Amino acid sequence: QYVYEHHPDFAPFPTLPLVLALKGTSSDIVPFSTDLLAFPPALAEVPPNAILQGELSMEFFEPLPPESEGMVYTARVHSLLDKGKGAVFNVESELRDEKTGRLHCRIV
Repeated sequence: QYVYEHHPDFAPFPTLPLVLALKGTSSDIVPFSTDLLAFPPALAEVPPNAILQGELSMEFFEPLPPESEGMVYTARVHSLLDKGKGAVFNVESELRDEKTGRLHCRIV
């Protein structure tokens, strides 16, 4: 179902929304665009090697469509916690249908 595109019940692998933040609208291999990985202005000076990926949770509201056309991916800083010598910031991302506005997936 998730591997063979001609399967009668073909569907994207459920973790697909995790890579959309990096891919954007590119159909090529993940380009790691600086625009897509831009930090909020307050965090712009953070060196990339000082960042540690913590955890992600995904909540699905609608099945993921097999076509990505018409889907909109947005992200925002959800919270920022001062930890003294460091900080933790949580990003909330949403994958929505552009026409209906229906939420398919939320990632925090």
